[in-house]
Amino acid sequence: MNSLDMRTVIFLSIITYIICTLFAVQLWRQSRNRFAGMAFWIFTFALQAAALVLIVLRGVIPDWVSIVVANTMIIGGAIAGYMGLERFFEKKGPQVHNYLLVVLYIGAYTYATFVHPDLHLRILILSVGMLIIFLQYLWFLWYRVEAAMRPLIFDVTLVCGGYCVLNIVRIAEYFIGAHAGGEYLQSGAFQTLVLVSYLILLILLTYSLVLMVNKRLLMEIGAQEEKFFKAFHSAPYAITLTRLSDGTVTDVNEGFVAITGYDRAEVLGRKTMDLGLWEDREDRAAVIQTLSKAEKVKGLERCFRKKNGEAVTGLFSAEIIVINGEQHVLSSIADITERKRAESQREAAIEALKSSESRYRELSIVDGLTQLYNSRHFYVQLKMETDRANRYKQPLTLLMLDLDNFKVFNDTYGHVEGDQVLSRLGLVVKRCLRETDSAYRYGGEEFTIVLPMTTKEAGAVTAERIRTEFKKESFVPAPDEEVHMTVSIGLAQHKPQEEIKSLIKRADQFMYRCKENGKDRVCCEP
Repeated sequence: MNSLDMRTVIFLSIITYIICTLFAVQLWRQSRNRFAGMAFWIFTFALQAAALVLIVLRGVIPDWVSIVVANTMIIGGAIAGYMGLERFFEKKGPQVHNYLLVVLYIGAYTYATFVHPDLHLRILILSVGMLIIFLQYLWFLWYRVEAAMRPLIFDVTLVCGGYCVLNIVRIAEYFIGAHAGGEYLQSGAFQTLVLVSYLILLILLTYSLVLMVNKRLLMEIGAQEEKFFKAFHSAPYAITLTRLSDGTVTDVNEGFVAITGYDRAEVLGRKTMDLGLWEDREDRAAVIQTLSKAEKVKGLERCFRKKNGEAVTGLFSAEIIVINGEQHVLSSIADITERKRAESQREAAIEALKSSESRYRELSIVDGLTQLYNSRHFYVQLKMETDRANRYKQPLTLLMLDLDNFKVFNDTYGHVEGDQVLSRLGLVVKRCLRETDSAYRYGGEEFTIVLPMTTKEAGAVTAERIRTEFKKESFVPAPDEEVHMTVSIGLAQHKPQEEIKSLIKRADQFMYRCKENGKDRVCCEP
């Protein structure tokens, strides 16, 4: 091939690199919030394109720009691609060796350009540099990428292997080939063929990178679908997926079958109103109206009907999700029928106790100062809630609260003022809890709170709300003196079949950890 052929190939390469850069930009725009490193690939293609432009301008611009700078940009672009690959797979490593490689490369290329001008020596230096970099690509893909990711990298690995083979051939040609001429644009058919091969590998690399990103997207989507499927079907609540437009049921979980008594096949394709799930049709209409305003529905206590007509009291939550472009309602019902029945029995027991003053003194379950339940009732209620949590595989969270520096406050201002602090804390706790939660004065300045059907994360939110709300309370134990008190709160998530003594001990340990770490905070296991 003559010099015109080489210029034509370089011109086509510049156009191809620009197109590949645009592909990389589009890939980055679509997936930058999911994966890191793709901006480096833009940098790789852009540097290669700019380097070729400088090479074409040889004779118009200084040699140190068209030769040394241009070829350094080629090496730098290849290294940038490697760094992008590391970040894409979240395996970022040190790059000192590559920075040193660039420095050595600049020195060697400067020597072969100005001290001992030799085109073929420069080609050898470039080929060795590129071979070192693409061997790093292969080593990273073979040994540092997890086995689970191997299906994503097959095509990229093949292309990187192709780059290695091409550079090995180019190095071998230096030692066995006949070298004539000193101008790259007139360097002959072999170098033109090498450039064409680089162009083909560039196209294949771009394609393989796009393919790799798309495969990883599909892998993550599959993982998300699997997590949703498992969470949907293993949840202890009755979960339904219905079309917003007409209320047709498109999916239900095993919790729905267990709570309502309907088989899955009985409800799919039918409307919720036809099933008679809602005891009051107006309740459903109000929920749909709320959801149509793009608002979530959370924790509504409503009455529902099982297949056999039995009433169920449930906490209803719902929100709108879009599936295949159509709005659906994802709703859940937590069965609290037994809890409501137990609460009714407890209220009846309280009324019965109040009817006899002597019996009330002996069996009282309410603390007279804070009007919270006392420690005696705490053990009874906690045992009942843990038994229910084990039976229905529901989450349960226990909070342990303790006033910070309360002894100092009592010693300074007296027990009357101290009792006011305890009473105020009891009011704050009541204000921050749901109807289904229960609070107790455990003893002295210690309080406990039982949060049924509550995860550790939701329990932490409740604990933080109590801590911040109480911190806002002000006390005036002496003229012209205002005091703000704080609490330390330990949180423990109930473990399946765990004894209540162990649960209480863990909550107590986390509470004392707060004390040791500065007080006025919420502590729980990681």
